[in-house]
Amino acid sequence: IKGMPGAMTMVEDAKAVITKFRMTGANRTCFDCNQKNPTWCSTTHGIFMCLDCSGIHRSLGVHLTYVRSCEMDKFRRHELVAMLQGGNQKARDFFVKNKVPIDGKIPEKYNSRAAAAYKNEHMRAIEEDMRKNAKKYASSDKAGDAGKNDSSKSAAKAEDDEWGWAGTSKLTTPKPAPSPSVVDTHTPSKSAAKSSTPGYSSALARSGSPPGSSAAKGKLGGSKLGKAMSKDAWDSPKPDEEEEQIHVRS
Repeated sequence: IKGMPGAMTMVEDAKAVITKFRMTGANRTCFDCNQKNPTWCSTTHGIFMCLDCSGIHRSLGVHLTYVRSCEMDKFRRHELVAMLQGGNQKARDFFVKNKVPIDGKIPEKYNSRAAAAYKNEHMRAIEEDMRKNAKKYASSDKAGDAGKNDSSKSAAKAEDDEWGWAGTSKLTTPKPAPSPSVVDTHTPSKSAAKSSTPGYSSALARSGSPPGSSAAKGKLGGSKLGKAMSKDAWDSPKPDEEEEQIHVRS
């Protein structure tokens, strides 16, 4: 069955179809315990069950019963057909006919010969439906794929329009930024020369010689600053004072 055309295709509206089928007749109650509003199913037998019974079904293994959630799981084409070709009432009639107690223990019920016979009968019904509606299922699958491609293209175009790329034919390469000019950091500027000599006169700054050097003294000799009396001049005695000191000694 899985190798038939369209059998493994995911059906987008499977949840809505199964929900509608689940609300009819005997499908309104759990097949194993009669609890209302079952939300789980077994595609192996095409029956609906409650959450508690689905846990027991899972413990039996997928070779006996394959359990799916009607509300959370996605369904392939052959799984959807399995549910629509089954139903709780159809399975109940078969089990009663073969003298299998409906309210019996779940492991014993689905390990019985009657359950295996019903599984084979149910598989034949699925295969017959897949062969009968092969063209219908294949065309619907192609239409679905085309719709997906169109929707993806429109979504991509909308995204381009949103970013403003739809009208752009060519990508422009930005021009490289001009390289910064090379600045000679070794040659100080005039402002740097002025600021580098705090506390000294402008004449000393223009001389370029450190304070106390002979060059600086020579340049400052004719200036007002050179006329200032040095410390040695204050310490050395004047001629009159020298004569007076000699007279006192004598």
